[in-house]
Amino acid sequence: KNVAQDVFDFYDTSKAVRIVQQLMVMTPEFHTWGSKIQPAGANKRDVRGNEEGPINDYKAVVYWMMDGGCDSFNLLVPKSGCPSKDMYAEYSNVRGSLTMSLSNLLDISTTGQVCDTFGIHKDF
Repeated sequence: KNVAQDVFDFYDTSKAVRIVQQLMVMTPEFHTWGSKIQPAGANKRDVRGNEEGPINDYKAVVYWMMDGGCDSFNLLVPKSGCPSKDMYAEYSNVRGSLTMSLSNLLDISTTGQVCDTFGIHKDF
């Protein structure tokens, strides 16, 4: 919600609507963009493609169902070194049958994250 509000506060309404639509299409969860699209005090972004108004009043809702693809919640999987709790167990509990097994994950070592080691599918 804050991201959408920031966009509407920063751009004119027609451009803001376009940006929010792009955010909704491009992210599985709205929170993945973080708290701000653009840091305070930054120059306005040049948003193109919405210079002209609509040519008619036609509106449609498009539902796009894709099989496969890159499921962002399976792209980086918490594996180990998570001091507060077992994040892999929590991930496995939430993802259920979609959980990627530890044997299918390649290790990625990190610093400054909630876990020391994440996994990425071995076919990536």
